[in-house]
Amino acid sequence: EFRINKLQTNLRQAIAGIRAVDARFFYLAQSQRALEQSERRLLSTLLSGEFAEALAAQPANGTFFVVPRFGTISAWSSKATDIVRQSGVDAINRIERGTVYQVELEADLTEAERARVATLLHDRMTESVVTNTQEAQRLFDHVAPKPLATVPLTTLGRSALMAANLNLGLALSED
Repeated sequence: EFRINKLQTNLRQAIAGIRAVDARFFYLAQSQRALEQSERRLLSTLLSGEFAEALAAQPANGTFFVVPRFGTISAWSSKATDIVRQSGVDAINRIERGTVYQVELEADLTEAERARVATLLHDRMTESVVTNTQEAQRLFDHVAPKPLATVPLTTLGRSALMAANLNLGLALSED
């Protein structure tokens, strides 16, 4: 609760008209086949949360879905997937956890305000913010590795690092 209170304070300072915020986990699963009812019940028991498909198809303006950064597999996923498989649900290839934030508003957010709120809701080094659960399914897209690239720090110095930060989406701090 203290995290929600702190987040609520930060959001209210950034955007006028925010009344409250609520957060809860949701889960995304990639499986080899459709899960049987008994497997779904077991997953629900293990995870004690809801699956992305159970969330509203058309989320409200104040809804934000925070998921692990695309192109990564979270540490939580590695452990949870192993536990789920050991529990007998071997059809699961991978399971990921996200957080859905529901921000109660006096009026709809503009795009600029949505961007400011999103910045406060996630860690850009390890997480992504999406607008719906279908977009969150991109977590499971297989992307071929890119070739190794080098950053010419010795010849171009700081400007090379700043360009790499921008081009590679590293989200490095100024210092």
